[in-house]
Amino acid sequence: EKMIVGGTEFTVHKLTPKFGWVRLEGVYHTRYPYPRTDQSVYVRGTLNSGSKRRATLRLGLDDWAMVYLNGQQVAVLDHSDEFDSVKIPVILNKGANQLLIKTNNRQNRERHLWAIHCAVE
Repeated sequence: EKMIVGGTEFTVHKLTPKFGWVRLEGVYHTRYPYPRTDQSVYVRGTLNSGSKRRATLRLGLDDWAMVYLNGQQVAVLDHSDEFDSVKIPVILNKGANQLLIKTNNRQNRERHLWAIHCAVE
């Protein structure tokens, strides 16, 4: 499967999260277990809602991310010093809501963990 973002075509990797976390260091390797630094990955998902409502996205990540909901940017985050979490207020539409997160591990000092977690509160 392919995905087009800003006119650029990307390969889609289907990842199965364990415990709600998606580990990204296994997507791109230069040599095990080290992921490339300064590599971006897009993570996408669908958030279903029974009504139009306010909600909070709780996002845990290491390094930085740009978060889009239904095509609109809702956050730009920089946690390059350590893994951290943040709460992002959003409005979910009734039905399917498309979530897209671009994340990067540009300053991954330990080079062992590159993970992201997102939950709706």
